[in-house]
Amino acid sequence: MNDLKQKVLKDERVNAEKERFNKQVMADMGLKKTKDAKESELFRFADSLLKNPSEAQVKNYSISNKKILHFKKGAATGLDWLNYVLDSRAAGHVLPNAELWNKFMMYAAMNYYKNNLEQYNPEFAFQMKEFKEGNMLFEIMERNVWSKASNDNEGLQNYYNTHTGNYRWAASADVLIFNCTSVKDAENTLTALKKGKNWRVLSTELNETVQADSGRYELTQIAGVNQAALPVRDSYSAIVSNVDGSSTFVKYVNVYAANQPRSFEEARGLVINDYQQQLEQDWIAQLRKKYPVKVNSAILKEIIKQSE
Repeated sequence: MNDLKQKVLKDERVNAEKERFNKQVMADMGLKKTKDAKESELFRFADSLLKNPSEAQVKNYSISNKKILHFKKGAATGLDWLNYVLDSRAAGHVLPNAELWNKFMMYAAMNYYKNNLEQYNPEFAFQMKEFKEGNMLFEIMERNVWSKASNDNEGLQNYYNTHTGNYRWAASADVLIFNCTSVKDAENTLTALKKGKNWRVLSTELNETVQADSGRYELTQIAGVNQAALPVRDSYSAIVSNVDGSSTFVKYVNVYAANQPRSFEEARGLVINDYQQQLEQDWIAQLRKKYPVKVNSAILKEIIKQSE
């Protein structure tokens, strides 16, 4: 595949298409040589770089500040030309000045085209507009909704107090979660726990093969739970094999029936999400007041009629 790709890239038909495109770009950019510097002068300073190729020296040349190429809304200077010569030689390209100059004109035109692509490519301009407006909307939402909700502790608490009934547990349990590197490790861990081994001591001793954590979870969040009935306190779930070869099981420390209220801290994530939605609705209502939308009923009816 790589050999074929190289052959295609070297094919004259590919180069001919590149050449055609480059010439079209040069024409579209309105590239013109200026009268500020003759080609002989450009070539002479290019040759002088062989003796004094330093960046400081290049900037001091009399040609450096002259505009040597004009575009529709821009220009290339002598400094651009000299830097191009330096870069070309640094890359090991030893070319006659005349050939190098032709390549530079094409390079300068393409550079100008890339930097002003929105003016010449409607699809790209539309996409850039989408990006800019999307970033702007994201920043506005961040300021007015997302960050505001997350950082407004008083507002979150007030929202929770007003909507306490929305934050209740489904059937849930305080559990110890054991993640083991294999089924065998899970079986050995389960056996040790049933014999009375302390789970913290066990996870410390077997830290390379067993990781343990605790927390309260709704039963639907726990893998391997039989939903037909509530688990029994101090019982264990079945060992569940994961896709990566590891295994998981839990111990039910306490089990709770459904519909128990969540504390503010337990419900915080849910409260933030709901409070954000409330802030967004309030913000949109303010925008509608400030920028009222009027529908042209006649046009709307005509559009509906045409779409039927």
